[in-house]
Amino acid sequence: MGRFADTFLNWAVMAQYAPKIVEGTWVTIQLALAVVIAGIACGLFLSVLRAFRFRAVNFLIVFAVDVLRALPPLVIIIAFYFALPTAGVRMSAWVSTWLALSLVLMAFSEEIFWAGILAVPRGQWEAARSTGLGFLQTLRDVVLPQAVRLTIPPLTNRTIAITKNTALGAVLAVGEILYQAQSAYSFSYNPSPLLLGAAAYLILFIPVVYFGRWVETEGPRKAGFVAALCWAGGFLIGAAVGFLLSGLNLFAMTAGGLIAGFVVALLTGLVARTTELKEDAALATFYLLSLALGVTIVSLKGTNVDLLHVLFGDVLALDNPTLLLIAANASVSLLVLALIYRPLVVECVDPGFMRSVSRAGGPAHLAFLVLV
Repeated sequence: MGRFADTFLNWAVMAQYAPKIVEGTWVTIQLALAVVIAGIACGLFLSVLRAFRFRAVNFLIVFAVDVLRALPPLVIIIAFYFALPTAGVRMSAWVSTWLALSLVLMAFSEEIFWAGILAVPRGQWEAARSTGLGFLQTLRDVVLPQAVRLTIPPLTNRTIAITKNTALGAVLAVGEILYQAQSAYSFSYNPSPLLLGAAAYLILFIPVVYFGRWVETEGPRKAGFVAALCWAGGFLIGAAVGFLLSGLNLFAMTAGGLIAGFVVALLTGLVARTTELKEDAALATFYLLSLALGVTIVSLKGTNVDLLHVLFGDVLALDNPTLLLIAANASVSLLVLALIYRPLVVECVDPGFMRSVSRAGGPAHLAFLVLV
């Protein structure tokens, strides 16, 4: 047993290479977000373009989608990185991985969105056209909102599956979790970093899997709102733990904040599903507990000045570009809030009334989630 623990659970080796695993986790998160945003946006665009039913265009879309769905993602990644340079097109390892995985997700999401469009009853098209709406207006205001809502469950599952394929970037030396774990294993001659990398994947993706299941059962709007606020509240706990372990270290505090946000969202969902508390009540409880616990953790190690730095940043470390960026973010946030304030309030108080008088409720709600 001692030999097994020294081989696979060597805490000294894990502690030595944990910063590299944290750095790889940050790269994995960046790559996954880029893949999801690009893949879903392009897939939605192709499905809308396919709805115009141009025969030649639809043939090209179907052919490209079928090819991308049939090819393994690793083959596409290797082709982009090693084959395209012979034609004079050179891309970095990160860009090759991102582009390949985005194209694969685009192909699957296009089929999912197209299935959602076909699932909308034909009577919805006819009723909208009979009121005087044009084809584009019918597609935008009547069909797509229903189709997108129908596609949430399969699209969530496909998104989770493709984000796990970011580990394929290790083949091209992209510094994500698997690559960092393999490098640590090569230098230490001990498999403990591989186990640490597996733990990082579990911490990163198990809450995402659970959240995807929650989205399927609770609905995208409610789940998205609760998750955004849970991340905002839980982030401080993880940042505080990162500060407690590594001081004012950017990677440690960021990774800790992301992990803690997932955990708080997971706990909120568990409480809402297993007790009589509603999502908003569970969220309020965990939000306040997260803030209080984060402040307490920072206070255990640091001074009042350290606490202020963690909560509000260090003004002495800000240069002119950073100050301009903060001012720009604050200005844009205030402007957007001023524009969406009235429809957002009405949408929260009486969404049925808001839908009957205006279509601004959905965009206002989405804009608020982006700001959060």
